[in-house]
Amino acid sequence: LNRAVVPSVGAQAPVMGSSPRKAGPPEDLEEHRRIVEQTERDIDRVVGEYECHLYDKQGKNDWHYVTITRVKGTNSCHWNNRAGRTWTLTATTKPGRFYVGRDCPYFENGHAVAKFEFSLDDDLEVLRVLGPSGEPYDRCVDKPLVKACR
Repeated sequence: LNRAVVPSVGAQAPVMGSSPRKAGPPEDLEEHRRIVEQTERDIDRVVGEYECHLYDKQGKNDWHYVTITRVKGTNSCHWNNRAGRTWTLTATTKPGRFYVGRDCPYFENGHAVAKFEFSLDDDLEVLRVLGPSGEPYDRCVDKPLVKACR
């Protein structure tokens, strides 16, 4: 009987003419530092208060008011709504993209990535986040010409 050998989960099959990859720090430390710095900036930018205005005229509830807080010592944040539900957002290597944790009640419905939208000026301020079902949650700010949250 001929049986194919399938590497176990997490194992790397060797490539002909190459040596196995060594565990340890990435080969390009500058690239690694750049990614870490970008992730830190993203986390700092997204922390704040947000509100979904889709339901201003009818149907608005405590799920539509959100505070995003940093989880100290990690590359994650918490999405906290006024209804008392909290779930994890973990920074990715793509600017403005955060993985949604399995602790999110909408994860099983396909809400796996939260996408933040930034201003186009030099500050790259967060304008909104696309939350569950792609609903926009606007950043609450006290600036002229910007709708502040209630």
